[in-house]
Amino acid sequence: WNVLRFATTYMVLDRFDPNAQDYAAISGYLRPEDHWLLSRLEGLKKTVTAEFGTYSLHRAYRAVESFVLDDLSRWYVKLVRNRTWIEADDLDKLAVYHVLFEALRTLALLLAPATPFLAEAVYQRLDARKLSVHMLDWPSPREERVRPDLEQSMAIVKEIVEVVSKERQKGGRKLRWPLKLVAIRGPTLEAAAALETLRGIFLEQANAKDLAVLKAAEEFPGMALVAKPDAAAIGKAYRVLQPKIMKLLESRPAEEIKKGLEKGHLAGGGEGQGVTIEPSM
Repeated sequence: WNVLRFATTYMVLDRFDPNAQDYAAISGYLRPEDHWLLSRLEGLKKTVTAEFGTYSLHRAYRAVESFVLDDLSRWYVKLVRNRTWIEADDLDKLAVYHVLFEALRTLALLLAPATPFLAEAVYQRLDARKLSVHMLDWPSPREERVRPDLEQSMAIVKEIVEVVSKERQKGGRKLRWPLKLVAIRGPTLEAAAALETLRGIFLEQANAKDLAVLKAAEEFPGMALVAKPDAAAIGKAYRVLQPKIMKLLESRPAEEIKKGLEKGHLAGGGEGQGVTIEPSM
């Protein structure tokens, strides 16, 4: 219902008429997120129709619920909100209106058998060209709108955005604070392709200014290696020598310590006594 209110509020302000321009007129202004939602909508129509055929209404409406919450409300509306704020008669904005109109009208049709009053309320607020939503034909498939590769790429980008969000929470960085750079090391070929295709969407949803896709062996840009000795562990093993060992380790380059520990341990000496630094120290 919130999505319906969002869409109709701006449509009314701009006096949007879905019949003024057909799909062909605005198809050149559709962005990847628009094509993605239309593709997902076609999948939903196919799923609901198939589940109705086996009387599996619970599965049909779980699919509707997932589309409304995950695809339409929590993702697509977030992606297109800024496009609806354009004041001029912009075709990019009209493309969003057409996609929202198509999605909401189709949802009204799919909901009609199970929730007739809700479906009627949606339809009357959105369209109302017919006397009732129940006078409309069941939505027919449009295979030319199906884009499985785009759906897969968007699913990957959504997953990576969620990972970035979780890392923000761990680091105490709120979403409204833009990140200078997000670096992703060693992504799969599919993930790398998705990030290249939908780079703008990823940066916008992750609230980041730049993206770096690194090879598996590459170091993260802007990072410096720091060696921090564990005073408690060193003190337990060498007691009175702990301060001198700490000072010695802090004076050595971090890369040198890293290379030594990669071999198993770091050997040294102090006060005529051999010292072995383990990775746990």
